[in-house]
Amino acid sequence: MSLRKRSVRTIAAGSILGLTAGTAAVVGLATPASAEAGNFNCEVPILGAQTFPAEIDVAGTTVAGGNTPVTATFTIPDGLADTMRGLLNTKEIAGKVTAANTGGGKAAPTTLTIKRAEIPTDGDVPLAAKGTAQVAGSAGKTVALAAGDHNLAMTFYNAAGEASPFEIPCTPDGDFAIGSTKIVKATSKAKVGVKYAKKSKKAAITAKVATNGAPATGKVQILVKKGKKTVSKKMVALKKQTAKVTVKIKKKGKYTAVATYKGNANVKGSSAKKAFTAR
Repeated sequence: MSLRKRSVRTIAAGSILGLTAGTAAVVGLATPASAEAGNFNCEVPILGAQTFPAEIDVAGTTVAGGNTPVTATFTIPDGLADTMRGLLNTKEIAGKVTAANTGGGKAAPTTLTIKRAEIPTDGDVPLAAKGTAQVAGSAGKTVALAAGDHNLAMTFYNAAGEASPFEIPCTPDGDFAIGSTKIVKATSKAKVGVKYAKKSKKAAITAKVATNGAPATGKVQILVKKGKKTVSKKMVALKKQTAKVTVKIKKKGKYTAVATYKGNANVKGSSAKKAFTAR
């Protein structure tokens, strides 16, 4: 995968480093990316405008209704890093970034975490950020992402381990494209359970369909089979990804309940079965 460098601009009002993190955060979505260069205007006290290079990865695919992985590597230039080390006696940095990014004109809120790590004693300071973005869209569509306003909650640690938190708002300096991702169908996993009541000779069948993204909607086909013979066949609507049906069992013996979900526009189908005995 090819990464492209971006420059991030910092302005004035919070803390030198916080700003940097903000940039890193913004840069991140994750897998093939055709991102363009861009700048961020952040609030940093005293220092004025600064430029920060960064590398990003945007995931080439996103599960419908799921989260898009986001990674970013942001570099604090050595001049600003020296100021940070000198004035703040900073030895370690951690942070969390929340970003109001967009995808295809819709909100794509993004959260990135910069894990606490020791910084080098001189030179540039690279910061690695990782997280996810919520990208809306139907399966089969490719969504172009753009950076929006970012809030950086940074924490600097000195040699004694004392923490100095800073909140730093950042805004993109003009249009800031951060790549595209293709929406693919979520996978589903069906599960079926049976409770047989001997007195009423009824089998209460519950089918549940879990997904790794968009919810399962539509109907589930529920069969009751005795050997190869189908003794009951019902189409049951899913409610909160669960379908329930009660089937009268006329004869004793071994049966199998089979639940089949054929999927929808954003979710793949799946099936499951459960054996039970009518006594």
